[in-house]
Amino acid sequence: MATLGNLSATYDGSPKSATATTTPAGLAVTITYNGSAIPPTTPGTIRSSPRSATLTITSVC
Repeated sequence: MATLGNLSATYDGSPKSATATTTPAGLAVTITYNGSAIPPTTPGTIRSSPRSATLTITSVC
């Protein structure tokens, strides 16, 4: 599971990155902004797309 943070920011001309916290901790998450890895620097609405690069498979014997 991933919890996203820093999804709203006040415009000041500097890049604003979203954050992701995973459970369990330490899972890899990649966040893109309208398909780019570079955080936006312009005002407006940007679509953020988090993707987990970690697949966990649990088997019960």
